Amino acid sequence: MTKSEDVLWRIRIGVKYGFFYLLWALLVAIVMDFTGLTPPGPATKADLSPAFFFIAVVFAPLMEELIFRFFPITLVRFVTKNKLVLWLTILSVSIIFGYLHGYWQNIFIQGFAGIMFSRAFLAGGLLCSFSAHSFVNLTIFTIATFLSP
Repeated sequence: MTKSEDVLWRIRIGVKYGFFYLLWALLVAIVMDFTGLTPPGPATKADLSPAFFFIAVVFAPLMEELIFRFFPITLVRFVTKNKLVLWLTILSVSIIFGYLHGYWQNIFIQGFAGIMFSRAFLAGGLLCSFSAHSFVNLTIFTIATFLSP
């Protein structure tokens, strides 16, 4: 496999994990809406500027993947080969990742994203998890663009 084929493979795998996460998020959002557990929405209109696009689709996913996937997973893999410790770390970091995206309800949506992005990281490294995260944010940004008044 050439270098460019490897890069495309990692991006494709990342997009696949991102797509599966979006299906999960849609299902959870429907259930939360039905049960009345939906977290409060944003208080202001969505910012659809090019600068926000760059932050949402490139900068934030890269920083979050470094902080929540690359550093913790790499550190655990360096210290131990124990899969239980690895998955407890992934679960813990994913819960924190979800909670930091809003309210406790976000743990069920963005927390699961953390698990999916971690799976993508384990499958193909930082490029794979970054691709998944960017794909998800791009999809959400695109939907917000079309739904914004």
